[in-house]
Amino acid sequence: MPMRRFQEALLGQVRQTFPELAEIPEQILTVPPDPAMGDLCLQAFPLAKALRRPPQQIAEEIATGAAGLPGFSKVDQQGPYVNFFLDPVALAKAVLGEAAERGEAYGNPELGAGQTVVVDYSSPNIAKPFGIGHLRSTVIGAALYRLYRATGYRVVGINHLGDWGTQFGLLLAACEDEGDEAALEADPVEYCYRLYVDYSKRRDHDVTIADRARQWFKRLEAGDQAAVVLWTRIRELSLREFDQVYGRLGVSFDYVRGESYYNQRLEATLEVVREAGLLQEDAGALIVDLSDLDMPPGLLAKSDGASTYLLRDLAAAMSRAEDFSFDRCLYVIGSPQALHMQQLRAVLAKLGCPWAEGMVHVNFGHILGMKTREGNLIFLNQVLDEAAQRSRAKVEENQQRGWTEGDIDVLAIAEAVGLGAIIFNDLKQNRVHDITFDWDRMLNFDGDSGPYLQYAYSRTGGILRKGECEVVAEYDAGAFAQASEHDRALLVALANMSLAVERSVVDNAPHHLCQYLLELATMFSRWYTNHQVLGSGEWEAPRLAVVHAVRQALGNGLRLLGITPLERM
Repeated sequence: MPMRRFQEALLGQVRQTFPELAEIPEQILTVPPDPAMGDLCLQAFPLAKALRRPPQQIAEEIATGAAGLPGFSKVDQQGPYVNFFLDPVALAKAVLGEAAERGEAYGNPELGAGQTVVVDYSSPNIAKPFGIGHLRSTVIGAALYRLYRATGYRVVGINHLGDWGTQFGLLLAACEDEGDEAALEADPVEYCYRLYVDYSKRRDHDVTIADRARQWFKRLEAGDQAAVVLWTRIRELSLREFDQVYGRLGVSFDYVRGESYYNQRLEATLEVVREAGLLQEDAGALIVDLSDLDMPPGLLAKSDGASTYLLRDLAAAMSRAEDFSFDRCLYVIGSPQALHMQQLRAVLAKLGCPWAEGMVHVNFGHILGMKTREGNLIFLNQVLDEAAQRSRAKVEENQQRGWTEGDIDVLAIAEAVGLGAIIFNDLKQNRVHDITFDWDRMLNFDGDSGPYLQYAYSRTGGILRKGECEVVAEYDAGAFAQASEHDRALLVALANMSLAVERSVVDNAPHHLCQYLLELATMFSRWYTNHQVLGSGEWEAPRLAVVHAVRQALGNGLRLLGITPLERM
């Protein structure tokens, strides 16, 4: 974590200059708006009140004390600001040495030692095709899982399947009437989905169907053998198909625990709420009054006795707290679930569960541009297939241009490029915003895309192979005493990787890492355009070490996002 070490050196200097300060606010450290002004800046304003001195005087004392501070080549005070220029030799030693030493751990700060984070993500509904609507939860959740694990947390990934509720009563009623064993075995998810849609339409005109659906679900909750056997078969067949999608995306889970997993805990959960004096009856339904928090009542059980989503989530939260003793539990679910999450936390808080404060709604916007004209569900596998087909055309086009080094497996590369395009398009902007599917932009090798980063990575590998130097063991870091503007900019960018990873974890926002990788790839391209690497004499080894560090940073970042770094494209 090179940049963090430089920052800590500056904060340590402030403590030494002003030992009377009880606390040094980290926000006094900033980055100057123009690199020509310096690499780091200390602003005196936050210290003025505690020290009872004018900001400019504080800045003067900091600048005087920091003169000759190891790792810095220049200190420049400008009014209440003190700008620091990193010594390029010290910077090169720190960055290039750590990239070579830490390898695939480069850029990962130690943040979460001794802490546990549960990540609830993906959560598709069984008996329905894996639709495009579940892509965001899957991709964002998997990225956060990797980011937390890389930064030292114990991480528990849970796929909280939608496998319970009255909708399954409707499906079981439909199977009772029109079940086709051969069709179920041949294409279970597609068959169940069509059957469910058909009976949903019939229910609007036939009230007996709704009554039968409720009865079937009550039988299921009660453990009726016929209902459980049929439901179990549908669930297992659905999971078999889901696993194919997860395999393509490179996504896995520590536990697959759907809503049904907590069915045996529902009565006990209701009893906890009742004993706390929170359970009320309203027209036969069981609720928790949340009017004191300006929320509608939390519905736990319907008038027919059927459990609700909120009750099942209460049981799940209590189970996770008991099983994993989590410090944080992330719910990677869409923004429309905001009220549900507020009610869930509110009920748990009223029950006196201190760990409820660690439950975080990692919300996200919608996917735009991916609806059929009829508004039908779009299957994710179809989108992944189309991405692979489109990216194959791009890869073959690059081959014709002579961009590709050596023989490559076009189909494998096309799959990796297509998946990378979809994943990066989802993660590159703030998750709370809606995202748009634009195939041309997503697959642009020259733009802000996953393929652009994959190509930058493969380019670094090509340079190292031509230099017959996969790892640079010996080089003279002293050469960077004559570092150019592009050398310095690229080294500073490499030093900043751990800050981007840290911010992605703290904000639960992978787009910080995405933007960092785009900036790093752009800086590398600019640097390579302006500097000869191979055949540059005494500069060859130091510059190959820079290429190796860029390769390590890009590869590590792509893997954290769930994108495959490609050796050749």
